[in-house]
Amino acid sequence: MMEDVRRWLIESGLTGQIAGYLIEGAEVLGVAVLAFIANLIAKSVILRLVQQVAKRTRTDWDDVMVERRVLHRLAHLAPAIVIYSMAPLALTTPQLVVFFERAAQIYMLLAGLLVLDALLNSVNDIYAGFDVSRRIPILSYLQVLKIIISVTVAIFAISIIINKSVLVLLTGLGALTAIILLIFKDSILGLVAGIQLVANDMVRPGDWIEGAEKGDGATRDYYNRAARLGWNNFMGDWRDAKNVAQGDAAFAAARVEDTDSGRFIEWDVTGLVRDWQSGTFPNKGFFLRTVGGRGKIDFCSREHAEEGRRPELVISTDGASRRL
Repeated sequence: MMEDVRRWLIESGLTGQIAGYLIEGAEVLGVAVLAFIANLIAKSVILRLVQQVAKRTRTDWDDVMVERRVLHRLAHLAPAIVIYSMAPLALTTPQLVVFFERAAQIYMLLAGLLVLDALLNSVNDIYAGFDVSRRIPILSYLQVLKIIISVTVAIFAISIIINKSVLVLLTGLGALTAIILLIFKDSILGLVAGIQLVANDMVRPGDWIEGAEKGDGATRDYYNRAARLGWNNFMGDWRDAKNVAQGDAAFAAARVEDTDSGRFIEWDVTGLVRDWQSGTFPNKGFFLRTVGGRGKIDFCSREHAEEGRRPELVISTDGASRRL
């Protein structure tokens, strides 16, 4: 059929080169349209239908997968599959067929990587709902598994780009072992430490360990970096004033301006302390987070060299107050 179109274009006065470019452009456009239709059906029809079904079920695991966008990322495979399967049928130029097939394969690998990443995050969220998660956290294991999957995907992607067998790359991987161990040193040490802590039941989530080095306390990845104990959620775990996990209802709020450098920022946490005393909420300490605005905010710690800039806890009673 394409040859008939090419002949008709040439008979219409076009050169063979221009006719070839037009045909190739039409073929690429046709494949792109099919991929767009597949993407539209996957996201606008199938994905929405599955999300509606997940909302109506009584189970929580499907809601977690929707929240973590597992199905949304899975829908990205639809256009790639169409391109990979239709390229040999719709395209007549061998170079274009090879290009689109390889591009589709790499895209499917990356999409699969994102799906597995979201799926593992969902597994961690679901596992956090069980009591055993407070004794045996699995975040470190999942992070190491993510690293293994990422390295595997990278090897397959490189093999597709250079058109070499994966076995050829694996034979040369041994020489890079030392570099890989150096790059992922912290993750490997965290995995080993996590296994030892869990096996010996030395520490559990909620326990605190003082570290000798700077930064051994809470970070965005760990609630206890010294023991490599990670949060279930990136940037920390909390329940807001409405007892909603990772919610936005603050117990106390304050506005910080650019001109506030060098002065104290105050929060009235009387209500939260009363909830601690009544048993409404467990005493897990305070968690400060921004809910709007842009820029960086630095607070001095209790180890600051200037005593007047260290944080203070003010306890007020009838007619008296005490600063700690």
